[in-house]
Amino acid sequence: MAKTGLLLTSSLARLPFCLQAARKHVAKTLYIQIEPRSSNIQCVPIYSTAINRIYTSSSIHCNHLDVRVLITNLRGQRVQSLSQQVDVLMFDADVPQAEATLLAEGLRAPSVVQLENPEAVESQGFTTEDGDSPDSYKMHDNVVLGGTFDRLHMGHKILLSNAVLRAKKRLVVGVTDASMVKSKKLPELILPVDQRINDVTNFLKDIDHSLRYEVVPISDPFGPTATDPDMDLIVVSQETQRGGEKVNELRQKNNLNKLQIHCIGMLEGESVSEEDKEVKISSSNQRMDLLGTRIREPEPKGHLEKHPYLIGLLGGIASGKSIMCERFKRFGAAVIDCDKLAHSLYEPGTECFNALKEHFGAGIVGSDGKIDRKILGSIVFSQKEKLEELNGIVWPKLLDAVKVRIEEIRKQGQHRVVFIEAAVLLKAGWQNHVHEVWSLIIPPEEAIRRLQERNNLTEEEAKMRINSQLSNDVIVQHSNVVFSSQWSYEFTEKQAVRAWEILMKDLDTCPEVSSKIYLSNIPEGVEMSSTAGKVIKCRAAVAWKEKQPLTIEEIEVDPPKAHEVRIKILATGVCHTDAYTLGGFDSEGVFPVILGHEGAGIVESVGEGVTGFKEGDHVIPLYIPQCNECKFCKSGKTNLCQKIRVTQEGDHVIPLYIPQCNECKFCKSGKTNLCQKIRVTQVIKCRAAVAWKEKQPLTIEEIEVDPPKAHEVRIKILATGVCHTDAYTLGGFDSEGIFPVILGHEGAGIVESVGEGVTGFKEGDHVIPLYIPQCNECKFCKSGKTNLCQKIRVTQGRGVMPDGTSRFRCRGETVFHFMGTSTFSEYTVVADVSLCRIDRAAPLEKVCLLGCGIPTGYGAALNTAKVEPGTTCVIFGLGCVGLAAAMGCKKAGATRIIGVDLNPGKFDVGRTFGCTEFVNPKDHTRPIQEVLVELTDGGADYTFECIGNVATMRAALEACCKGWGTSVIIGVAAAGQEISTKPFYLVTGRSWKGSAFGGWKSIDSVPMLVGEYLNKELLIDEFVTHTMSLDKINEAFDLMHEGKSIRSVVNF
Repeated sequence: MAKTGLLLTSSLARLPFCLQAARKHVAKTLYIQIEPRSSNIQCVPIYSTAINRIYTSSSIHCNHLDVRVLITNLRGQRVQSLSQQVDVLMFDADVPQAEATLLAEGLRAPSVVQLENPEAVESQGFTTEDGDSPDSYKMHDNVVLGGTFDRLHMGHKILLSNAVLRAKKRLVVGVTDASMVKSKKLPELILPVDQRINDVTNFLKDIDHSLRYEVVPISDPFGPTATDPDMDLIVVSQETQRGGEKVNELRQKNNLNKLQIHCIGMLEGESVSEEDKEVKISSSNQRMDLLGTRIREPEPKGHLEKHPYLIGLLGGIASGKSIMCERFKRFGAAVIDCDKLAHSLYEPGTECFNALKEHFGAGIVGSDGKIDRKILGSIVFSQKEKLEELNGIVWPKLLDAVKVRIEEIRKQGQHRVVFIEAAVLLKAGWQNHVHEVWSLIIPPEEAIRRLQERNNLTEEEAKMRINSQLSNDVIVQHSNVVFSSQWSYEFTEKQAVRAWEILMKDLDTCPEVSSKIYLSNIPEGVEMSSTAGKVIKCRAAVAWKEKQPLTIEEIEVDPPKAHEVRIKILATGVCHTDAYTLGGFDSEGVFPVILGHEGAGIVESVGEGVTGFKEGDHVIPLYIPQCNECKFCKSGKTNLCQKIRVTQEGDHVIPLYIPQCNECKFCKSGKTNLCQKIRVTQVIKCRAAVAWKEKQPLTIEEIEVDPPKAHEVRIKILATGVCHTDAYTLGGFDSEGIFPVILGHEGAGIVESVGEGVTGFKEGDHVIPLYIPQCNECKFCKSGKTNLCQKIRVTQGRGVMPDGTSRFRCRGETVFHFMGTSTFSEYTVVADVSLCRIDRAAPLEKVCLLGCGIPTGYGAALNTAKVEPGTTCVIFGLGCVGLAAAMGCKKAGATRIIGVDLNPGKFDVGRTFGCTEFVNPKDHTRPIQEVLVELTDGGADYTFECIGNVATMRAALEACCKGWGTSVIIGVAAAGQEISTKPFYLVTGRSWKGSAFGGWKSIDSVPMLVGEYLNKELLIDEFVTHTMSLDKINEAFDLMHEGKSIRSVVNF
């Protein structure tokens, strides 16, 4: 099914049939173009009638689609450019096929579909309604309308489209800001005003880009209508007609012209009740429908186990959390009550009790030997820093207790879902320890009323308690699902049921297993000798991806090698373990794979050294081997033979050899994971690109990689990017550069083994090493203001692991680590705070670039600069980081994105990532900042220096607009260099900012970015211009210095 489609139609009568057909082809956005050459559309009221009917009909027949009726096409009789690529073009029977084909070519639509003409439906053009007034025909230079415009629905689109139809030059749209929506129903669920402005702007430019649009926030009911003398017409709905009259009353007081008022009937030609009108056009009802649904998808949490599924449940006082927990218990979930768990931590003799007594003094212990909560409260609630000290002691221990309880539930194996009821979840920063956050909200006045009744408090006392907690707005911003108990018990119950059903649908991914499946009829008299030593082509059921049905494929099976046997399988059972792996529950599952382990057949041929079997023997394959040679076979105490080492395979052959046992049957709680113990003691010999000296080419060496120590992880690197920072250090510009060293910090691979104390990773996990760690313990991680974790900063800068030693040796000499990652090696060791687990579906040779360059530029625009819609941005340097910054600016809604580079070959590339204009300093004799200031009418809103040149850093600042211009330094200058500018540029309001790794909290954010890439919301493939083997890694540096590459990727 296509993401975006365009429906070309000329018949109103056939529209319902066309819409029903279109929804079978389109999943998200449906553009509708009324074919002007074969219709009688000639004037505004006919446009209006047609558009109103289309939107009304689409709300009935394809309400899940974002429908947009194009207007530029009607006026200009031509195809307009669209904000989204059209994947399929559909047209009805009255539209000439040649016309549709021509339009498809103009839009570059890869697919064209002619919709069938339903019987007994005649063609009907678009006509005006009887009784249209002459004013309906009139167009005006300047038109205005206002509203909340929360999650654009059919009513909004009718209003906006009619305003567009009646505007000749300019359309002003006022969008209510946060101060104006407080009185609305569920105001916390109203989208931020910036997002609503962006949504409206995007919609307007999509349907008609011929007008000048001014979409502005308003903090009162009048907005710009109170002062703008150029306005001619205000468009209102029937419900807001009185508001239009109020506008004219104010304009009359302000000696401004009276506006024409055009009222739009939202439900043309229908007789409906007031309740039906509310259902069809009310944003508040839409928000109520959001309760119990996912208002935002969960971010990937690759470091968490998939089972059980963890949900943090929070809400304010008296919001109904306890009742909601009881509901979910009834549905089958386990619930961890953090309030009760916290009380147990205060018991005498516990670690927490002793820590509190030592920190706050013995005076907090009462005569009964227990902590006197009133005394402790009088200390901590009188001083904010004391409360923070208390939380610093209790919260980590509470989190540890929660983890213990989760592990107990996991071992019991009775609950798929665990709710963690924790009021402190957000304040303690525990979002990264749950898969999702669900919350309950009620209006503050309702919470105060309930608290007064429940606790017999005065109104003032209740207000103080409510005001001391997190606001509903903050809670909703961090929630995936929101409930509200402000209405009836039954309505709240429906919300819970809806959320639970959605969750169960997402978790029910393991397919049902049939009792018998026949791949083929087995012929009699199979001749084995004719195929011995040859590659056999046969059929197999292949699992290409987890959670997907098997497909029957023709495969090639190589002849057996030494001590191997090739078998003709005649029958196989289908076991729950097969379903377990296919369902994505196996931590060591790799794809594509041929499942099955309950088979029987006949020996077809044997490899060299096989003496116990011959062709024609009837055999059963065994997933637990028996060699009678290893110490496990000889012991008589276990059946876990360790003779065989299994090669794990993914999209490419991965030479990662792991002693393997059936984890789902034999590595449960209480059992020793023999695989890990064997692997973790081995020194691995592998190849790496070693930098022996600065300014010298790398050499390919055989190195030794020691096993991981406590809180370390050893990784098999499968791909790595080659970044300017690697060249910066190799070139001798890095003040912390130390040699010999293994460079590389843009890698991706698979966990080979883990050290003691590592709980977030296991063998087989797909991971990305991170040069910016995230410990969630240091003051920098806790602050929320920066991503610059300091946990291992000192040792990382010295090129060693946290214990002060290296894991690399070459030619008997210690080799240093680089940025805590060292990805120019087939195997590397990193700290567990410098690693994130990612979705197995992501191609490692692509997402390795999320280790540095792409997030650095992308985040600099979104996180550091916080680029606003409609602004102008200038990017100095169109390498990987600069292009990623352009992509971030485009994502943020910047209108002009100007690329600056000395290489004109970068300009065409820049368009792919969002650049709208380009400047080559070589084409100008004046300083580049002067050129840019003139080009941008006083300076850019945002500039980004992505080169690492102090001269361009100054130019970037001075190219900013005074008053608010922000320049972000991303490029790293050589050691010892300093930046300068005239103080005047800073005094007049420009600001300099620095950005490392785009401001992303690494462990939290990189898996999210991987998810965006898999959802085709983030470009990565386009950055990769060259791929090569490790032997040719020096060529990657040459391509970089010559300006011939964006990113080169080395595949191991």
